[in-house]
Amino acid sequence: MNKSKLWILLPLVILVAGCETVNSTERQTPVGQKKMVQDRRVISDVRLNDAARIVGVNEGHTPDGLLRIQVEVANTTWQSHNFFYNFEWLDGDGMIVNPAVIGWTESQIIGQESRLLTGIAPQKNVVDFRFKMKER
Repeated sequence: MNKSKLWILLPLVILVAGCETVNSTERQTPVGQKKMVQDRRVISDVRLNDAARIVGVNEGHTPDGLLRIQVEVANTTWQSHNFFYNFEWLDGDGMIVNPAVIGWTESQIIGQESRLLTGIAPQKNVVDFRFKMKER
């Protein structure tokens, strides 16, 4: 086979190899099932709606029985954005647990990126939460 035919076949081989679909983000049969939260406990700055859009909220517990929340945030723009977020933890009476230690965490989300923000309750008596985001 001469070199000119090889140069013609090479792009065809690369094209065929590149067409294979692969699931690289999660297993075909997930081991764990998400418990998605559908409610209004998420408070976001209106100016962040495109730059840090909340896609979903997953709720679970640690092996020690502490409430664990994972918020998926997606950036629908092409630009990076900085923002602050925090979790407020509430007991059975709706009172904030450890109000003295509530603080904001700075984060960045790259354009077209999706990321997970996780919070773990500080005590076992926590039964609810509020998630807040604000622009930097």
